[in-house]
Amino acid sequence: MICGLGFIAAAAPARALDPHTALAQYGYQSWQTDTGLPQNTVHAIVQGRGGFLWIATEGGLVRFDGVEFRAFTRADTPGLPSDLIDDLMEDRDGTLWISTSGGLARMRGGRVEAFGAALGVPATQVWRTFEDGHGTVWALTAVGLFRIEGDRGVQAALEADLTENSRMAEGGDGSLWLGTAEGLMRAGEDGIFRAVGASSEVLALAVDGNGTAWAGMRSGLEACSSAGCRSVALEGSGAVNTLAADASGRVWIGTDAGLFTAEGEKVGKFRKGTGRVDFLHSDRQGMVWVGTARGLMRIGPGGTAELLKGGDVFLSAAEDREGDLWLGTESGGLAVLRDRKFSTLTAEDGLTDEYILALVQAPNGQIGVATKSGGLDIFRDGRFRALTTAQGLSSNVVLTLAAAANGDVWVGTPDGLNLLRSGEVARVFTTADGLADDFVRSLFVGGRGALWIGTRRGLSRYENGKFMTWTALDGLGSDLIGAMTEDQQGTLWIGTLGGLTRFRDGQFTNLTTKDGLSSNVVTALYADREGLLWIGTNDGGLNRMRAGRMVSLAPPQMPRRVIGILEDGSGYLWISSNSGVYRVSRDGLNRMAEGGADAEVMRFGVADGMRISECSSGGHPAAVRLSDHPTVPTAGASGAPSDGSLWFATLKGIARVDPEHMPVNGVAPQVAIEDVSVDDAPQASVENLKVGPGHGHYEFDYAGLSFVAPQKVEYRYQLEGFDRGWVDAGTRRTAFYTNLPHGNYTFRVIARNNDGVWTKAAATAELTIEPHYYQTV
Repeated sequence: MICGLGFIAAAAPARALDPHTALAQYGYQSWQTDTGLPQNTVHAIVQGRGGFLWIATEGGLVRFDGVEFRAFTRADTPGLPSDLIDDLMEDRDGTLWISTSGGLARMRGGRVEAFGAALGVPATQVWRTFEDGHGTVWALTAVGLFRIEGDRGVQAALEADLTENSRMAEGGDGSLWLGTAEGLMRAGEDGIFRAVGASSEVLALAVDGNGTAWAGMRSGLEACSSAGCRSVALEGSGAVNTLAADASGRVWIGTDAGLFTAEGEKVGKFRKGTGRVDFLHSDRQGMVWVGTARGLMRIGPGGTAELLKGGDVFLSAAEDREGDLWLGTESGGLAVLRDRKFSTLTAEDGLTDEYILALVQAPNGQIGVATKSGGLDIFRDGRFRALTTAQGLSSNVVLTLAAAANGDVWVGTPDGLNLLRSGEVARVFTTADGLADDFVRSLFVGGRGALWIGTRRGLSRYENGKFMTWTALDGLGSDLIGAMTEDQQGTLWIGTLGGLTRFRDGQFTNLTTKDGLSSNVVTALYADREGLLWIGTNDGGLNRMRAGRMVSLAPPQMPRRVIGILEDGSGYLWISSNSGVYRVSRDGLNRMAEGGADAEVMRFGVADGMRISECSSGGHPAAVRLSDHPTVPTAGASGAPSDGSLWFATLKGIARVDPEHMPVNGVAPQVAIEDVSVDDAPQASVENLKVGPGHGHYEFDYAGLSFVAPQKVEYRYQLEGFDRGWVDAGTRRTAFYTNLPHGNYTFRVIARNNDGVWTKAAATAELTIEPHYYQTV
């Protein structure tokens, strides 16, 4: 169905990829024929005014809404001259021009119509179209150049042949340039194109900020202006394959011999070792994307270059309104690069094992990473160093970590307690030294410097070189000890399998479900700066204790299983779980605890950059907030988040987020009503739909066109004349109605993006259900 789509335009300004994010930390996703594309060669990508992505393939025209592809071919779209689409261009009036191997077509009002011989353009190969500053559309075809005037095509006088490499470009002064098989041409005041410079086929064309046209040819490079043309020498370059002018006016030159730049009269090789360059794209931030034989290269601020390895040959690129960069390839289908809120450290970054159990930051800024089978990984200056049994560690299974103020790091394993000094194993403690059990599950260094050790057989304290142990017989909720923390009054709180235990003034007090706790299995503890204790449980969600009063907090979107609890600098709690990481306002939770409305919750997972949504629950602490320390790398240097970032242990690496510099998507989704079906029969249009009597089932299919995280787009809809208010549909993209009475209805739908920004106006569809004859009396 391509006719009658209801579109809502977004008013927010376009975003762009953050140039300070490491290239490897962008979110990357690709689609091929096995995931919805009809064919894997993508010649062009355009985001239309309606918000859809339009994709030119050799198997048809494709519309993408972020979740589903819809292919238009000659079999179902008679107005399409060919399924081999070479180029797409949307003009200022919103008409989509479709260049195909069999002729030119355009889409207006959702309908595709051939723009063929009857309208002045022969049914021949059309390589591309171009719109000039006056709104005139030009078609570059195998039989010449055509200018579209209204609904007619007029062939331009041109004494040269065009090729598949031919391009048009416009200077800031309105001058039009055309690359042909016989060289570069410029339009005179009479509108006629005349040759300038050498008579050689133009393979690439770009105009810089000074109005100089740069023509890349098989034999080299020319720079032409109103004053004339000059040849530009490029050492060992061979053919010039591609050209692009960036926001500063600098021209980038891709050749067989590598990448060159030109600024005014100064031309030089950008860097050695790039190899053949076939593709260039300059984005809104001024970053330049370079397709090389080794992969995709990004040249960022200051000329820094990073390579994303891969074997794809790039043919096209486009930025959408939310800042995503879409890439079309020769045989690898469609790909996208996105800013992500989270980044993840994995084995590719040096982790010995991606199954992470615990995290801690030492006073010197180093970060200890407990792994399930790879020992202890120590992260510093963007690199990992492994510490295993080969270096004296009691086990390569590390369950828990703690750091002391004097720089000591304590490491708990199933085979004892390890003391690290200066990054080396100084000693291993076991039951022979007085430890309650060799299986060390949790560690916590108290304010007075004492080390508290949680085991399977009770709680031990190591202080002044001696161990002391307590068990359930002393008042602990269970001998199986988990999370521990200390509040501002110095009270020790202990999570156990049998409730929450308080240790104060040498006495244990245990709190259970009888005292208001939502579950007796306590898995995470956090004491905030205001004296509140936040308690996470295995199956009862989050609890808050204030002045001895326990309250269970269970907003509908919150997880039942809490693994870790952190607080950022803006008053948000971050909760790791087996279903992702959740952010919720601490103030909102406090209002909720006093009987107010549910606190608003945001969930983060794979769509936000995590490699897996499931956080690991086998160790303590399962999350850490980095302190302000100069040895911790900052964002942009090695890809590590800046100080104040939050690190979470997961089953596939360390998920990291920097709350203070998290990209926020402020672009409201555009909304489209894609189809309306009556008794499972798709209707020809969604505009002013009239349906006869006797039908039982009505279906409205819609899409919120946000590409940053399509899985997280949520909807509300209302059928005016039937629904009393808005219906929260969550992420569901279809509304169903049955046995509607006759009458007039208006279906409305709005959407919100991954950061909670709603569309201001609804997409609508009018529906009239006609009465039976006996209802017309």
